[in-house]
Amino acid sequence: MTSPSLTLSSIPYDCQREIIRHLDAQAVTNLRLTSRQMKDLCSGPCFNGFLRRQTIEFSKKGLESLVDLASYEEFKSTVRELIVRVPLYMTGARTMFTIEQPTTAEDVNFVESQDTIQYEFLETSALELLTSALRSLGSLEVIDLDLIVVTGARPAARCDPRISDFLLNMSMCSRIYRLFISAIAKSGISLEALSIFRQSPFGAVSYYGRAATTTELEKGGTQPGTIRGQEL
Repeated sequence: MTSPSLTLSSIPYDCQREIIRHLDAQAVTNLRLTSRQMKDLCSGPCFNGFLRRQTIEFSKKGLESLVDLASYEEFKSTVRELIVRVPLYMTGARTMFTIEQPTTAEDVNFVESQDTIQYEFLETSALELLTSALRSLGSLEVIDLDLIVVTGARPAARCDPRISDFLLNMSMCSRIYRLFISAIAKSGISLEALSIFRQSPFGAVSYYGRAATTTELEKGGTQPGTIRGQEL
């Protein structure tokens, strides 16, 4: 006698809730659209507590998932902490033993294609989309930024940002920092804290980079957001 196949809707309620706790914003949106049972499960005060802390990859898709989440009135003011993982695509990253990781042609092609997509995103719509996402959520208290160094297509193709190429690391950290400060200022939100690249090498965002960002914001004349009550 064969047992019926398990589906998300057929497993026990507690198991369903535990699975949903680990889904990102886009997955929750998809569930609500495809299953009436899951829509009910992904609603209400109890579920809203799971959404207080969201983790996304800094990409067009990741930011769009936040905007989609905020489009639901019941979720708009639930996210309090946003963890943003910024991918840094590079080949030949070194391990803790200073031996370069072997890279395949597939890894190189993946890194180059993703790096191009990321560059175009940063050059075109990143600031506008990030500002829209922050403004849509509105209730954010904490933003935590950090790098993920990606060296290939495989999930295991990652390395510690602290032992990656320092110049590439510093360039990306500084650029993302400036982008987020500008978006926070333009969105008008008030944050309790902004955590900046704790896992990256010391000095990844230089004092001069922070000073230049502040000067640009002062010239921009935008309605400022705040961090710990200090206007940007």
